[in-house]
Amino acid sequence: WAMLMIAMVTYIFGCIFTQAMAMHLSDMTAEERSKDYEDIMFFWSTVIRSMNTLYMCSTSGESWRFPAQHLYNFSVVVYALFVVYISFFLFVVVNSLTSIIIEATMRHAT
Repeated sequence: WAMLMIAMVTYIFGCIFTQAMAMHLSDMTAEERSKDYEDIMFFWSTVIRSMNTLYMCSTSGESWRFPAQHLYNFSVVVYALFVVYISFFLFVVVNSLTSIIIEATMRHAT
């Protein structure tokens, strides 16, 4: 269940960030777009890429300050949602792993 919940939350946030970056690209001037276009497309161009970026940022596969910078440039609220996602993911994963380890230790102790 935990993996299903993580996948659903990642999908929802991936949709939010993909849409936000699409809006950001449409609001940019040609000069601004030429500077950031490749990075935004690499991290946030599709829902699958956004989900991959979120997963990489959550598991230290990618430093999250680079993808988050584009979100911050668009909106502080979207950036705050990103920080909420990272915090949620770390809380769920760390607590799930800790509970599995403690449960296994308790079984072996008895």
